[in-house]
Amino acid sequence: MTTKFGPVGDEVGTMVRFGDAFTARTLLDAAGTGARLSVVEHLLAVRELGAPLHMHSREDEFTIITKGRVGFLLGDEVFYAGPGELVLKPRDQWHTFWNAGSEQARMLEIISPAGFEKYFEEIEPFFPEGAPPDLE
Repeated sequence: MTTKFGPVGDEVGTMVRFGDAFTARTLLDAAGTGARLSVVEHLLAVRELGAPLHMHSREDEFTIITKGRVGFLLGDEVFYAGPGELVLKPRDQWHTFWNAGSEQARMLEIISPAGFEKYFEEIEPFFPEGAPPDLE
């Protein structure tokens, strides 16, 4: 059986903005996949950090770069990925990523199991438009 979810593009999904540096657009969430996985697209401004160093205890992340050049720190290893490359960030592994190129980076993140995609909506209020983030 084949299930068609629909198109992927700039008008699809729920977009969350974190200032001018980073966005998260949920394309598939837990409800759409039976909680098996979620798909989130990120846009990352030139030379911006995508996330501080962190670790997931429950989720594995698979990142597919679709535009630009993205740097990764995974454990003690630093490496770079470009369009068409896939990066696995397994659970229980410290990691971060940043735009290492001279153009906006775009990437798809497949998160398994689903659920973590809600995190972006939960933290959006701490990044008011036109103001610095509320880190308190």
